[in-house]
Amino acid sequence: MPGQNKIRVSVAAYGLAARQVQAGSYEVKAGSTVKAVLKRAGIGVGGAGLVLMIEGDRVEPDRPVEDGEEIKVFHLAAGG
Repeated sequence: MPGQNKIRVSVAAYGLAARQVQAGSYEVKAGSTVKAVLKRAGIGVGGAGLVLMIEGDRVEPDRPVEDGEEIKVFHLAAGG
């Protein structure tokens, strides 16, 4: 059936982000975005204040995810 394709994406959280994100593996519809996966992991509004990475590259919340990818989530750090 069209529209029934599912993919599995993992979420890992580090440091302070681990308090905000439910790390784990999520089944989502093919074509879903990072934002949609983060919503399933308990983060709303695209993860403001978080750094999102896939395979070592920083990504935006509207980036589509692919089967088997892992989203790594870090809390934005600032200092002086």
